[in-house]
Amino acid sequence: MEVRILGQDDFEGVYAILEESFPPDERRTKREQRTLLDDPRYSILGLCENGAVCAFLASWTLGEVVFIEHFAAKAEMRGRGLGSMLLREFVKRHTKKRICLEVEPKVDTLTASRIRFYERNGFYLNPYPYVQPAMTRGRNAIPLCVMTCGAAVDRLEFCEIRRVLYTEIYHCPVPEDSL
Repeated sequence: MEVRILGQDDFEGVYAILEESFPPDERRTKREQRTLLDDPRYSILGLCENGAVCAFLASWTLGEVVFIEHFAAKAEMRGRGLGSMLLREFVKRHTKKRICLEVEPKVDTLTASRIRFYERNGFYLNPYPYVQPAMTRGRNAIPLCVMTCGAAVDRLEFCEIRRVLYTEIYHCPVPEDSL
């Protein structure tokens, strides 16, 4: 297995895993996703075997915040520890930044299992309400939770993370609320 930064030549393999792993409301169109590769803030770290993408972690570096937008492995590769290996490598490469990600709330055994996976890998579930804005036109906003690496964050840091994600990733206004 080889860990490397992925590019245009790897896009079809990445997008196939993305489609297999995420419902439409949690991903962009293929064309929009490919366009992200031209943004210097966006990067995909991949785990490859014989040149084929087995798993990937797509992220944004936004000042002091590093946002993991998508993280997935081919269905047949899951359960082998590859995700933990790739996530540890990613965290090692971004030790001086605040790493965060969105995760579905714990509502069943699958969502609870995902949260436990991230917790085993050094992430903390933050208690603040959060909604992921629509990824693209025609898609729906989704109630999610924000997890952060190394420690949970206080309300002010959470609000800053949310502001960065809303303005830089989703290009929408930050909601006024009672956080």
